[in-house]
Amino acid sequence: METNSTNSAWTIIVCIFMAICIGYYVYKHLSSKNPDKKGKSDNKVPEENGVAGTILFEFNRIIKYFTGNMNALRDISINPDLSLARVTFENIQQIMEVKGSDMLKEWYSGFAKDRNSWDVLLYKDKASALLNILEKCGINPHEEKEFVWDNDSATKYNRLVQIQPGQKCTVVAPYWIYNGEIYEKGLVKAK
Repeated sequence: METNSTNSAWTIIVCIFMAICIGYYVYKHLSSKNPDKKGKSDNKVPEENGVAGTILFEFNRIIKYFTGNMNALRDISINPDLSLARVTFENIQQIMEVKGSDMLKEWYSGFAKDRNSWDVLLYKDKASALLNILEKCGINPHEEKEFVWDNDSATKYNRLVQIQPGQKCTVVAPYWIYNGEIYEKGLVKAK
């Protein structure tokens, strides 16, 4: 009889311990992903340690696929247009689904929860959060506003019209740099 009661006591102790561990995990896991009814979640940029560091690592692993979305994200974060936002986030959704790791897909599904019901302000917040993450990965805009067109300018910018060397230009959208190289071209117009 003593063996049965001893085994039962140990079973109860182990069950209580496991319940506490599971409760703690659920509390920590869900409290950081507590979206409200509009799909808002914690827009904090991941830090460089733990799970967040792994997310940054995973973004870096697929970073080349974000080319073409940087100025769209920037535009959405400054002056959001609902059509542009929907198309851009659909592109990012496709990148995540095709190239993302399971962890990144899980993170993004929480980040983009209920995306079809987002308004322009939520798109603006989400675009800003994604830009912050991508900038933490090392992609940064070159923030010049005006410059004189030279032979090297065509490697950095697309132009709306033909621009001659020596002509003054206004930057419509910046070019983006990653690892010291042009990541995404910007857009200029003649002044």
